[in-house]
Amino acid sequence: MDTPPLSGVEHDDLGTHFDWRLDGVTPRMIDWFWSNMEKGFVLWHPEQHEYLEWPVPPKHGDPLGAIHNAPQTWDDGVRQDLYIRFERLEDVAPEIREVMKSLADRRRRAAAPAEPRLSEL
Repeated sequence: MDTPPLSGVEHDDLGTHFDWRLDGVTPRMIDWFWSNMEKGFVLWHPEQHEYLEWPVPPKHGDPLGAIHNAPQTWDDGVRQDLYIRFERLEDVAPEIREVMKSLADRRRRAAAPAEPRLSEL
């Protein structure tokens, strides 16, 4: 893999945004992973993660509509009691969709090959 899996973390008024790159991972794999988080959340990062719970569990392996509580303590020592809800993109508030689009556009630009300089032509 040319780039690290986690290449950037940003914080703003809408929350924390992670820029992940997972070579060879399909959307179906991601759905399975998130729908089964209680099986491996502590193993993922044993120094920081606590046991995950599903206040609203996935139905039939589909994470849409589900909510999980992912308690963890980050490197700065602050404990986070995170509740993560899975929604269809169409159901996400427009201002959050704009942030997601902006992040995706920036990711595409970063992944695009650089144009040659005049001195290289």
